[in-house]
Amino acid sequence: MEKYQTILKRIIALILDGIFTIVPFSIIAQYTNIENESVNNLFILSKTFLPFIYFILMNYLFGQTLGKMVVSIRIVDVSETRKISFKQAIIRESIWIGLGFIDFIINKTFANTSWRNVISLFDLIIIAFIIGIIIATLKNEKRRAIHDIIAA
Repeated sequence: MEKYQTILKRIIALILDGIFTIVPFSIIAQYTNIENESVNNLFILSKTFLPFIYFILMNYLFGQTLGKMVVSIRIVDVSETRKISFKQAIIRESIWIGLGFIDFIINKTFANTSWRNVISLFDLIIIAFIIGIIIATLKNEKRRAIHDIIAA
């Protein structure tokens, strides 16, 4: 059972992967004033979806992301003997890709309106969803997250 006690390691890995995937875009956004709307849209799309490509490819090719490498966690299929397939890697990230797409649409639609509260509400929904994932992970014996169960 001890091998499934990875919640703290997963949180650390997620923070590290966030640093690897989000911080570069934040630095670019901080020091760049993108006036051209097409270029700005491309930047926002890249910022939204490139992290998913990182997670999909790293999990498929290596069975772990850079953050998981640091904390020595591997992603395996339900048999616990093989790396996940490319299809499983995509399915694992599909929840986050969907939420990222919704977030992109909400931000593009309501960014310059008085509907800013819609964005805040969506952020609260994402936080509640993450808390739900953590609770569900803690409630099952093998500590499998919802996206792991779906991708099985």
